[in-house]
Amino acid sequence: MYATIDIGTNSVLLLIASSPLQVVCDQARITRLGEGLHQSKTFAPASMERTLAVLEEYDTLCQSH
Repeated sequence: MYATIDIGTNSVLLLIASSPLQVVCDQARITRLGEGLHQSKTFAPASMERTLAVLEEYDTLCQSH
């Protein structure tokens, strides 16, 4: 199994695939990590908490596969 996570300013994506590259799991969550980033130049605590919660979900999914 292979997995990749893409953390962007608006969403967090997860793709889990088996060999030879068959998609097993494809998830997308909107976390708004970059909310207010342009003005404050820092990540907001609430944005980081939302993103970390999704990463914990994705960890659980990865472990189950």
